[in-house]
Amino acid sequence: MLFAAPDVGYLARTYYDSAMRTQILALALTSATLAAGVVLAPAAAAAGTTTITFNVTGCDGCTIWPVQWVDTSEDPWQGDKVIVVNGAATVTVPTAKTKGMSFNFSAPWAVEQNALQNIVMQYKGLAVGSTPTRAQALDSKKASGCWAGVTTAAVTLGVQVNRVRMTAFPASAGKGPYPVVYAAPTAAALKIFEPTYKGGIGNQQGGLPCVAS
Repeated sequence: MLFAAPDVGYLARTYYDSAMRTQILALALTSATLAAGVVLAPAAAAAGTTTITFNVTGCDGCTIWPVQWVDTSEDPWQGDKVIVVNGAATVTVPTAKTKGMSFNFSAPWAVEQNALQNIVMQYKGLAVGSTPTRAQALDSKKASGCWAGVTTAAVTLGVQVNRVRMTAFPASAGKGPYPVVYAAPTAAALKIFEPTYKGGIGNQQGGLPCVAS
């Protein structure tokens, strides 16, 4: 059967079987779509993942990375490191790993210490959803950095960064600023509370061991 091929930038007439006609029509439709300026939707986010957006106050250029360590017989799982730019940072993690997840935090201006800083998810005695003041954070004696986690595909966490003056490690390096970092508003945390120092918590193992005793 003789027929006119669809116009895809040239004009031609020839014989095509039914399979070839289908391919040419598909090409013509794609060309018309692109010519009209239609942008095809990107592939959906991978199933079983959660995208975490951190809205950070007080620390552009700081680094956050997620860790889950719920079995201390194994090494901690660590996610990608992300840098805060214009008050925000975003990371995607497996949803199943959000329960018991903690967040390591480093500031480029912080005085050297022999431990990693962690984001406090909840100070003991403060309700989930409340926004701690600087004074409340500094006065708190215990805090949990172990997130209760989520089951949703996306979540936003507010993060407040305050500065305190702290002796460096080693002490011969003098004193300097150090971040006190906490979720604001407070996020739901596992009831694994540990002592704070000037409102902050940290770890020396690469991540907080979020294992209930």
